[in-house]
Amino acid sequence: MKYLFFDIECANSFDGICKMCSFGYAIFDNKFNKIESKDILMDPEDDFDWYLIKKKNGKAKLAYAPEFFRMFDSFPYQYNEIRRILTQEYGAIFGYAVNNDLKYIRDATTRYNLDPINVEAYDLKKMLKEYDNISKGLANALKELTDKEHPELVNHNSEHDAIMTAKLLENLCKQMETNINGYLELTEVKPTKHGDALKKKQKVKQIPKPKKPENPELRAKNDLFNTYYDKKNDNPTNLKYDSLMYSVSVIIKMDIDLALKLVTHLHEGGGVMNRSLWDSEILIVFDEEDKERLEKIVDLTKIKLVLIHEFIKNNN
Repeated sequence: MKYLFFDIECANSFDGICKMCSFGYAIFDNKFNKIESKDILMDPEDDFDWYLIKKKNGKAKLAYAPEFFRMFDSFPYQYNEIRRILTQEYGAIFGYAVNNDLKYIRDATTRYNLDPINVEAYDLKKMLKEYDNISKGLANALKELTDKEHPELVNHNSEHDAIMTAKLLENLCKQMETNINGYLELTEVKPTKHGDALKKKQKVKQIPKPKKPENPELRAKNDLFNTYYDKKNDNPTNLKYDSLMYSVSVIIKMDIDLALKLVTHLHEGGGVMNRSLWDSEILIVFDEEDKERLEKIVDLTKIKLVLIHEFIKNNN
């Protein structure tokens, strides 16, 4: 049996509506062996609240710089994957202060006029309070329960927060000398349903998504560019870029003719363009200025920045 743990970060909650910028999850088996985990980042298409950007005691309240989130597709493009993850068959789903996360999902689907994602999840925050009256933020709660630091996990990284939530439940089960199902039978905490997360009905400003350019020719070119995502060429004309996994800077994408020239060239050589930076070996940038901008944003230990002229000549 699989168990899902998830966490969501938002850019702001202006007007009571939360704009998601990351959805992190971790799936474990009943012995707390991790099956998979991921942090799905997205452009919130809105401003980041000032308190998330300011630093306190040298620590930011976001795992990544705001500009980094802008490099990813917005929620409508991530919707199908998030829906798939949340609606698989699990023994149970868990979050920390999960009422908030369920509201974030509801806000996002309503904001973009998408079908709702119905979720029922247990709240580890309530379980901790029931167990030993622990009522703290996620990282501090884990530190208190386990009596040790967890430097490998970054607070406010949604994937890491999901893993922290799993570690909380794992330790609760150990201390109660039971497994997950046994603990769920013992606890008086009941799962929160999707609709229960809303205290009152809200009027959410809907945004027609995904945005498309009004010019039909430009729209067609953008649609064509999007067909190259995660597309492997089974009959490449050469093997110059065989199995190369790459991403493309947003600056290049702004020049759709240049972007199409690039992805066509790499596709013919066996390269595969990814939506997610995490699955890429390189990030192709427009020029030195674009490279300098991105050097301040991306983790250079995980991905290499390469100028576009190393692949094609910029005739613009």
